[in-house]
Amino acid sequence: PPPSPPLPPGSFVVLMLTADLYPQDLSWVLLYRESNATTWDTRKSCVANGCELVSEQTTNYSYYALVGEYQWVISDSHGDGICCNNNGEGQYAIVINGVAVSADTFNGAGVSVLFEVGQPLTPPPSPPPSPSPPSPP
Repeated sequence: PPPSPPLPPGSFVVLMLTADLYPQDLSWVLLYRESNATTWDTRKSCVANGCELVSEQTTNYSYYALVGEYQWVISDSHGDGICCNNNGEGQYAIVINGVAVSADTFNGAGVSVLFEVGQPLTPPPSPPPSPSPPSPP
């Protein structure tokens, strides 16, 4: 088979969501816009029971994200958030290329987290080979 075409500029992103005791209340949407764009497009979404969340367990949503701005909106339909008291210990995190760029929890109806996926770093050029030591006379 022919080789796969190279991926467009972007990064590998993992959205991590640890549900509280009421995972059926949670839903989320990931919005995207290219740099300098004025409108947001939906890239991924998960609505309530379709999220396959389990009480107090972390679910990872992994994918390749193009360069641009993102907004992850997490909603709690009951309006009590995912943190603390009698709700259990929920939290969320965003990981880009293995580095956590945001991690927190929330009280209330929801939270909106903005993040950016930039151009991937290119490795620096290799240094030139070292010259050979001079030969002894």
